[in-house]
Amino acid sequence: MKLSEGGNAVFAGTTVLSAAQAISADSQSTLVIEGSDGALASLTAEGLVQNLGTTKLTRGMLMMTTSGSSLNQVMASDSTIGVAAGTYSIASFLGSNNTLLATDLEHLAKANVSAASNDLTVAASGGSNDQFSNANE
Repeated sequence: MKLSEGGNAVFAGTTVLSAAQAISADSQSTLVIEGSDGALASLTAEGLVQNLGTTKLTRGMLMMTTSGSSLNQVMASDSTIGVAAGTYSIASFLGSNNTLLATDLEHLAKANVSAASNDLTVAASGGSNDQFSNANE
């Protein structure tokens, strides 16, 4: 999916994008993942994500599965950004009650968040964390 010249894409419900370049957005574009009061919106990007614009999440989840994926400005509330194996970059992750979730902790080389809200939670999924028997590993 390619967004340019101020384009907007809005996702609700559950969506999977599978392509070598799953999401490409210029600095004027906005990616929106928006759930409702009773339902979480979920977007899984199976391919490279490069959003130079804004990502907005409200009761949503963005799962990035390809190393080298990056987001510029993330504005979110009650939401999660998931990362798998490899390296990921988020310039700013602002808002409230948000989580950065590692789903393949053993193979996650780096998840860099340059600026974040004070209440950002960093977590590992249960299956990812269970591979370690204790904190020393």
